[in-house]
Parts: sequence; C-alpha cells; structure tokens
Amino acid sequence: MSNSSQQFAALSAKSATCMSQLLEQRMPSQPVPWANFSRMMVEMGFTLDAATGGSSVRFDPPEATARSVSLHKPHPGSYIEPVTLHMWGKKLREFYEWDKETFDQARSAQ
Repeated sequence: MSNSSQQFAALSAKSATCMSQLLEQRMPSQPVPWANFSRMMVEMGFTLDAATGGSSVRFDPPEATARSVSLHKPHPGSYIEPVTLHMWGKKLREFYEWDKETFDQARSAQ
C-alpha cells in the first residue's frame, strides 16, 4: 500500500468526506468548513504554517522532497466555497498525485 493509500485509509470520517470532495473531477455542491479541510491536511501528514502573512496558509508535506502548497484561508467566513475547493483539488491532485480511485480503494479496504 502506498503512503497516500495508507494516509487515505487512516482519515477520520469528516476528513474522508472532505478528501472525497477534493478528488472529484466535477464541481463540489457544498462548501467545506476550513476546520475540516485543515484537519484533513494534518491527517495526511502535512504541517500547517499560518505565519506566512495575511490569509495565506502554507501546508508542508510529510516528504521533505515534495513541494509545499500555500492556500488562502477563507474570510470573512470560515467555509471554502465549491469553486475554490474545486481549484484546490486540482492543484493538490497535480502536486501530490492524489486520485479518486486510490482514495476509494484505500477507504474500501478498511
């Protein structure tokens, strides 16, 4: 089982729901709470650095050789709108080679 597969399998229910929405190729229908998204990233092994200035938050991956990703925390609300979640999902799929098939297989193997 790959590292991503192991991380996918270990996600809590809320984080798994968030990840499922991120990995969809189509536009999500519901906004996602920032707290759920950031918790999901931490459960995937990322460290969160909110000291990057303004609303930007940097997520550093567990692999030292992988690139970090900076995302803007939603404001004034605390929900990530579907269009933003869709864009972030595309970026995360590209950066970390995450895919829906691997996620679904890891979750069903539990």
